[in-house]
Amino acid sequence: MLDKKVRGINKTKYAVLKGYGNLAIPMHLLEEIVTHCVLVETRYDSDRNESFLSKVSSIKDFEVITGDEIDSTLVQQSLEGE
Repeated sequence: MLDKKVRGINKTKYAVLKGYGNLAIPMHLLEEIVTHCVLVETRYDSDRNESFLSKVSSIKDFEVITGDEIDSTLVQQSLEGE
């Protein structure tokens, strides 16, 4: 069930950030993201040859990581040639 804060969002346009993984955001944006954004799942309909929304839910969970962790991972990826 969607939180009441995100109901009535039908007048807003949304950009869906696609990728395989989690989106890391700066902590100062967290409250805005949780208040104004939703998580969506899509499915593909091969008969219509298009994707459609199949589920919408509010954000309920997150974990905290540091900039140092991101930097260390970027260095490791560089060393591995990624």
